[in-house]
Amino acid sequence: MTSSNPYPPGDLRHTFCALLDGMALWAKINHELDQARHFERAARPRCGNCRLWMTRACPAERNVNGRNRGPHMNGAACAVFAEKEYVQDYRDTAAKHRAAAAISGGAP
Repeated sequence: MTSSNPYPPGDLRHTFCALLDGMALWAKINHELDQARHFERAARPRCGNCRLWMTRACPAERNVNGRNRGPHMNGAACAVFAEKEYVQDYRDTAAKHRAAAAISGGAP
């Protein structure tokens, strides 16, 4: 991030502008890391991320009094978990956000 500080070093206004530049950089890094955490959470192996969720092929689905009952979308993945296609996109997006934070000067 390039500093837009028009004041000479030693001037109190220079220090204040440098502080604001640092806060803006911190906010950018924090935003990128938040986005990465969001996509990492969305990519966890859960029932809602399974191709079989809410289908007859799902082993956890069952028919109760003529109505299908099954696991909640945030339920733990079972042994036949088959990841949906978009989950890898979520992981790739999370990696891009982590890389952007590292380029900006943030922790990995």
